[in-house]
Amino acid sequence: MLPVAVLFSRADAAGSDRLRISFDGGAPAGTILLAGAVVMDVSGQGNHGVLASAYGGSVGLVAGPFGVAADFPGKCSSEPCPNALIDIPGNQSLDPLTADFEWGARILLKANETAPGENVLQKGLYLEPGGQWKLQVDGSGGYPSCVVSGKVPGQTTTRRVVLKASVSVANGVWHQVTCRRTAASGVQIVIDGVVRGTVSMPVVMLDSAAHVSVGAKLVKPTDNDQFHGVLDDVFMSVLTG
Repeated sequence: MLPVAVLFSRADAAGSDRLRISFDGGAPAGTILLAGAVVMDVSGQGNHGVLASAYGGSVGLVAGPFGVAADFPGKCSSEPCPNALIDIPGNQSLDPLTADFEWGARILLKANETAPGENVLQKGLYLEPGGQWKLQVDGSGGYPSCVVSGKVPGQTTTRRVVLKASVSVANGVWHQVTCRRTAASGVQIVIDGVVRGTVSMPVVMLDSAAHVSVGAKLVKPTDNDQFHGVLDDVFMSVLTG
């Protein structure tokens, strides 16, 4: 087991943490995490994760300006490529329902590490029961986006928003990227404390039974949306109850 002590602060922190993963206080930088390694959630909600990997994938712990961070598998030329993600079992505490909430991570991504799909943090898949919330970095430009999909209470049609930021994060510099869903403002994406995109959206119900995944969509031979950079301070926080 790899215990984790959090060293994390955000100027916009204002809610109740449901998930907060740092990589400090346990194994030191230079450690390679293999399948089965436990990554602790320090939110107090008990949403601990387990590393899942395949095809030679692993996560390396590296030193960063905020402490120890997690370096996910790099790009490869032909699939199946190395897979690795942190798998967090579904829990009601990770279902914001119709409450205002936010989720995100610190991201370090180089321009040559971009790919068509790189999932940072997500719960649920599109059109699965219970809806989806996700942060991803897609395309060669390295523009992060926030995804929310689900059904408006009392309706049967699924509503979906994919909000892309107006700036890239694929420049080899650490960035704090936060997605936010509120009744007042819809969906917003915030990078380094600055709102970089807003889109209106009716409040949808988010109560998926799905697991939360960090660093990829699934462990699978193709199309697993592997993140290829470094992550730190992954979180999900409910702003209103």
